[in-house]
Amino acid sequence: ERFTHTLTHTLTQQRERGREREREREREKGRERERDRERERGREERERERKREGKRESERERRRERERKREGERKRERERERERERERERGRERKGKVGGEEETRVPASPCALPRYKRPARPSARSGRAATCRWNLKNPLGTARIQRSNMPKCPKCQKEVYFAERVTSLGKDWHKPCLKCEKCNKTLSAGSHAEHDGKPYCNNPCYSALFGPKGFGRGGTESHTFK
Repeated sequence: ERFTHTLTHTLTQQRERGREREREREREKGRERERDRERERGREERERERKREGKRESERERRRERERKREGERKRERERERERERERERGRERKGKVGGEEETRVPASPCALPRYKRPARPSARSGRAATCRWNLKNPLGTARIQRSNMPKCPKCQKEVYFAERVTSLGKDWHKPCLKCEKCNKTLSAGSHAEHDGKPYCNNPCYSALFGPKGFGRGGTESHTFK
């Protein structure tokens, strides 16, 4: 009986240990399955992260492309602006050339043109073979001003070209040379007074210098040009 009891107890312990080992194996399989699921979730998360990174990279590439397009547009705009500036510069150069020609070429007027001698009538001997010998080297529309006939500025004693001429006090002046003798202010034709052939501004110089009446009525020797 004692042997039977011992044997039964031993078998019971063995079966219990076997069941414990079986439960441990089940738990280990469960842990392995959990690790597999964790690894799968990690792979899925990494895949999603790669997709998000790909989207971000695509967005960055699109932004860079838009920036390159804007930069190209800015370069083209700068090039167009430089071209417009060069065109304006060429226009100014052309105007400068035209202005320089205007200083030496003026429309013909009776006083500027040289006098031409009327050709003699053909004699009976020469008949129709006689030719007219007019001196027409300078066309009427582009007659050059003869330097010997050009007026000189009373102020600087230099020749006065047509483009820079202003007439006052019966003389031709350079525009910058027509100044008040007292305050040195630049004057314009018809807006100043004179005394002894010298220009003065109406107010205050003329009235202060030549009488209390002012404005060109200070004396019999002076008058106001209007």
